[in-house]
Amino acid sequence: MGKISLRKDIQDEVNRYGQRGQRPDLDAVKALLDGIEKLNVQIEEIDKLLVRGR
Repeated sequence: MGKISLRKDIQDEVNRYGQRGQRPDLDAVKALLDGIEKLNVQIEEIDKLLVRGR
């Protein structure tokens, strides 16, 4: 998941949950959390490469 699609999917889930009578889709939330974790790992790897290049 790229940052833009991840951000959109998070917003969609928040908007859906904000509607009356809706419950969180736990599978969707878990997938979003996994996506966030993977993106964080990629960011940390890029950061390490940039620090080494200095």
